[in-house]
Amino acid sequence: MDYGCGLTSCTMVLAALFEREQSGIGQYLEVPQTGAGLFSMSDVHGLRDSLSETFPLDQDQRGHSPANALYRTADGWIVIACYSDREWTGVRRALGIEAVWPSFANARRERFDRSAAAQTIQTALAQLPTPSALRRLRAEDVPCTVPAQFSAAEVVSEPTMRARGVIVTEEHFTAGKVTEVGHTVRFSNANAWNLRPAPVTGQHSVAILHEIGRDDSVIAQLIASKVVNAPVETLASSDQPTISRPN
Repeated sequence: MDYGCGLTSCTMVLAALFEREQSGIGQYLEVPQTGAGLFSMSDVHGLRDSLSETFPLDQDQRGHSPANALYRTADGWIVIACYSDREWTGVRRALGIEAVWPSFANARRERFDRSAAAQTIQTALAQLPTPSALRRLRAEDVPCTVPAQFSAAEVVSEPTMRARGVIVTEEHFTAGKVTEVGHTVRFSNANAWNLRPAPVTGQHSVAILHEIGRDDSVIAQLIASKVVNAPVETLASSDQPTISRPN
């Protein structure tokens, strides 16, 4: 997310400069790290019929690799986040591990749930209370912390993120109320966004046909003959986008 903040900030500055050229008005920019993280939290990308995962997660979503993962301690959890060979070697020293130890480059390519190093670290940390594990790791300059615990309900109802429109509730055509990521960056004078959720297949067919001048009888015939795919309910009312402008 540190890199994400830089990239997002650069993009916003360019957008603000373009706005200044067009209108002569400057902008106040705000790039919360939470927003940058929400922008880039997915490491799974679709490509036609296949998926490309930058760093695959294990089934329990504990981590991307043994060097960057959640581990159980004797009385809780600790997260280790190594980004260099020095930090990764520090884990071995801190926990007194004598087993065969992969280089940081190799460890970063290992799946957490298939890594012998991850199992060795887990075994060692499971014997230590959390404060003791933190002291040992930090003494070797290993980036680590105790993760804060939030339930899914607490995250989506967090007052600040709700008030700023980072988390929004939308009305989906078939699923009802859904909670989604909304506005993750802020300009002082350009914060409108479209709250309409992803449409189902054919959801807007009737509205589009109305726009080009087709009446209901023609539209009904097109749907009945399967020339056009559209839910029948859309004949009664056209779906219009909702625009929100937060303070």
